[in-house]
Order: sequence, then structure tokens, then C-alpha cells
Amino acid sequence: MIRSLRWGILSLSLLFISMLSHSLWAQQLYNSSITVQYPDGRVSYFDTLDEAFMALKAGCVVYIPSGSYTLSSKDEPKIKCQVAIYGAGCRPYGKDTDYTRIIGRLEFVEGASSSVIMGFRSEGDISIRENVKNLLIKNVDVACIYFSSESNTGCMVTSSVIRDYLSGNGSAPVQVTNCLVGNISAIKGGEIANCILKPSSSYYYDSYYSTSATSSYYSLMRNNIGLDSNKSTSLSDCQEACNMVGSNPQIPYPTGGVEALFEKYDPSDPFDLSKNNYRLKKGVSGTNAGTDGKDIGLYGGTGFDDTGRAPIPKIKIRDIAPQTDDKDRLKVKIEVVAN
Repeated sequence: MIRSLRWGILSLSLLFISMLSHSLWAQQLYNSSITVQYPDGRVSYFDTLDEAFMALKAGCVVYIPSGSYTLSSKDEPKIKCQVAIYGAGCRPYGKDTDYTRIIGRLEFVEGASSSVIMGFRSEGDISIRENVKNLLIKNVDVACIYFSSESNTGCMVTSSVIRDYLSGNGSAPVQVTNCLVGNISAIKGGEIANCILKPSSSYYYDSYYSTSATSSYYSLMRNNIGLDSNKSTSLSDCQEACNMVGSNPQIPYPTGGVEALFEKYDPSDPFDLSKNNYRLKKGVSGTNAGTDGKDIGLYGGTGFDDTGRAPIPKIKIRDIAPQTDDKDRLKVKIEVVAN
């Protein structure tokens, strides 16, 4: 997983260099196109996601600018190789230009191991098929994430919003950390840590959450907070530590319930982060009570990225002299910042 993330960041640096060069000559094209950086340094630009994904090769880096993009259900645009996909951000609470929105299913099939996905919102889902390993999903806001089998080893989902459910299909050993999640079901031999868990009306806190027919098992559950203290839990051979979940929590809910726990909480719309702030109030139960000595919930552990962005470098200052000096030197000043 660390190797996968390092590869993504290194490739992103190469992409930026190419984008910088391209923007000096054709900035308008960059602003309106999906950028694909190839391992040999070549750069291509596409108007649609289908075109961009169909052109991918192992080692490509994809930057999807802010805006809305539709991905078809055809077989051709499925991700079949190791790639890094970066959007402009996933928090849809500012201007439309502040985030990347994908309409359709993003599907990773065999060959796509060690890929990285960051910084977009999807009205559909992300599907990870058999034999896809070491996948990093970070800073996304999606309806569903679906893993297929025990072959999905080394996969991590972190710092994300999953509005409906995440499923391990009864066998995937997925690590889910610092996420705001609806239902999590059927994780086997994985970990669910520092998550905010919101059960649907027809689901149990079934580790977390599934119907009584399927549940997560042989997994580590730690430092989580459930938003419904009246729901029961149904676990199978799971190791629990420092959870504030359901009707029999290891760490008790504060007097006043969930509303007294967070800096800001709107039970009518818990997935809208413009209406909710899941940092714990000072001194409430759960403060510094996690297995690592930090707060339980979303902002403990490795923390939650409020920006929801990928680490995309941007040009802050670009000052290029109009001509060379008397020694044929061109004065260039460029300052770069990252999200």
C-alpha cells in the first residue's frame, strides 16, 4: 500500500511538470480537458472519461478537472491496469468549480492492482472485482463501494464519505478508516477504525452495517462512533476496542446523546458536511479515549481531510520575462503549491 501511494505521488509530480509545460503554450486546452500522463512522459488530452480510460496503460496518471463527467457502462472504459486517478475534490459545498463529479460506475478489474483513486464525488459506485489488490481509495464521496472477494487484499478506504454502503461480499479483508459511512457489511479479516457509522432504518449495526444474514467477522473494530444509540450490534468473532456504537457501547454516549457529542450535528442530513462537524466537543466521553490515545471517531487516528482534495500541485506565481537578457538567459519565477 505504501509503495502504491508513493508511486502515485511520484507519477503525479511527473504529470505536473508536463501540465506546467503544456499550460505555458496551450492553457485553454488544459483547462477544459482530462489529462492523461503516460509513463514515458507523453501527455494526452481527452474530452470524455470513456476516451481517457480506454487509452490508459499501466503507470498512467489521470487528472480530471472540476466539473461533471459521465462514464458509460461499457466494458471498454473499465480500469484494467495500474493507474492513479485524481479529481479536483469531492466536497460539493462550494462553487461547482470546486469539485469533480462522476456519473456512472467506476469499475476496477483484474490488472488494476496498486491503483490510487482520490478527489472526486460519484453519484454511482466504485466496484473492485476479483484479483484487484493494494487499492487506495481516499477523499471520495460516493454512494457505494463494492469489493468482490478474499482476493482483494491490501485495499484501503480512508477519509471518505460513503452515503449508502460499503460491502466486502462476505470475504474481502478491507481496511476502512476515518470514513463517514452508511452501512458496512461483510468484511472478513479486515479493520473498521475511527468511522462515523449511520445505520439505515432496516439494518443492524452489523459490523457495520449489514442485514442479519451477513455480517463482518474476524475483523478489528476500534474507535468507531454510531449515530443511533438504539440499534443493536451483530458481530461474529470480531475484536472490539473503544467503540461507542449501538445499545451496548464500550464507551458510553454522553448525557444528551449524539447531539451532545459533536461540534455540530444535523440528524436529518448526516452526510452533508456543511451541516455537520464530527469533531468531538471538548471533554465529552470519547475524548482521548481511542486505542492510540487520540479521540475516537472521524478525527482520531490518521484523521479526516476536510478539503476532500487530491494533492494536485498548482501554480501560484508564474512570472516569465518577455525576452532573454544580454547573455541569452530567460528569467523565470514559478511558485507551486499543493492542495
